[in-house]
Amino acid sequence: MAHQGEERTFWFDRGQIVSAASNREAQMIGDLLRRFDLAEENLLLAAFERAMAEPGRGLGKVLAESGAVPTYVAQAAVRALAEGILYETFRWTAGVFTITPLEAPPDLPVRFDKSSALLILEALRRLPTGRSLTGSSVVEPRSRPVLHPDLLLRYQVATVSPEEGEALARIDGLRHAEDVTRDAALLSRLGRSA
Repeated sequence: MAHQGEERTFWFDRGQIVSAASNREAQMIGDLLRRFDLAEENLLLAAFERAMAEPGRGLGKVLAESGAVPTYVAQAAVRALAEGILYETFRWTAGVFTITPLEAPPDLPVRFDKSSALLILEALRRLPTGRSLTGSSVVEPRSRPVLHPDLLLRYQVATVSPEEGEALARIDGLRHAEDVTRDAALLSRLGRSA
């Protein structure tokens, strides 16, 4: 996926989101490590130069091996970056999308340990108020929400907020959306993450 000079790559394995990366990965990790004062500037620059000279090694490995940051900090930064890339992409309203089938995902520096449902739900929670993937969070108040008929989609593991849990418990196909919850954005978000 490309937008305004940035290219983001998402890997899927049998429909499950596995990982995400950006061509601006080094800049983003550098910003993150600087923000929390976790690495000295000269060590970061040396690690980034080494990563660029040895593509495919993984920025997290290079950061740890160069001594810029401890291994656990590098791994946490790369994981946070991958999740952040996924979440922020939901704000994009335009871009070029390309799908490239692979036999199997490549050796990735980080793999998500959350279900696709939880990752998508969190991305939707982070959208600006009043905005959804279609640009509007309007749910017809007199519509009657139902749970998804596909059991595999219905029972994905996702941690929901108390408000989201209460709304899910009220969905029975008989109640109108306005009786399930007064928060149309919440209902729209739950519907899109299934």
